[in-house]
Amino acid sequence: MRCVLASTLFLIFVARPIASYASANETLGAPMNSIKRLTPGALSMRGTLTGVVHDMKSKVVESDDAQLFLKNESIAVSQVLDWFVNRLRMFINNAEFKNEAFEEGVDLMRKDLNAITKRALLIPDSAAIKNQLCFATYFFLNMEDSANVLRMYRTYITEIHMASWIVYIHLSLLRLFNLHGIPDLTTPGYLEILKRLRRLLVFWGSVFSELQDVLPLIAAVFEDKLSLAEKVLIYLEQHNSPM
Repeated sequence: MRCVLASTLFLIFVARPIASYASANETLGAPMNSIKRLTPGALSMRGTLTGVVHDMKSKVVESDDAQLFLKNESIAVSQVLDWFVNRLRMFINNAEFKNEAFEEGVDLMRKDLNAITKRALLIPDSAAIKNQLCFATYFFLNMEDSANVLRMYRTYITEIHMASWIVYIHLSLLRLFNLHGIPDLTTPGYLEILKRLRRLLVFWGSVFSELQDVLPLIAAVFEDKLSLAEKVLIYLEQHNSPM
């Protein structure tokens, strides 16, 4: 049930960013003995799926060895995705989105995600892996887009300050999911956090609506970020008890 919920959430509002991220659909890194020491090179080269091509489902999966291989492969990919999402979460704390620090490493993270995506897409019939990949991709793309927005429009001091709050709320809401994209009800103060972020979202939306002479492009950016945050918040509010 939880995998279905996660899939439903991200199919609702992830279609646009994932569709724009062609490499994520065309391009899933490496069994990991030590996630902490993972490097982009190791991610793309270790444990390569040599000899396992797209017809593996029909030709290979029937053997016990192949079944064991796919099981181990699923575990390895899941671990790498956990590592990747944990890495993203490090750029968000209780006060801010560290967008400049994120941008310093964004190119390597994009390469990592491409490598992970290539590998995950070679694992047949794994809804759990696909949901996990969907969450990781959504998280990364929205962090990347948010960092770009904050940098591009930083000269519009008042408007971008408000937009930065909406970005922070949106990313803070994503931290309320576990590493697999399922609402993490074990988060301390989970319901209170939802209420606080709801109040902040309403407040900044109201303040922005009262601004005069806002450029249409800036208004569109703000409304887009506000809409994304509201969708995630509504989903979390609707799924705030164990299923």
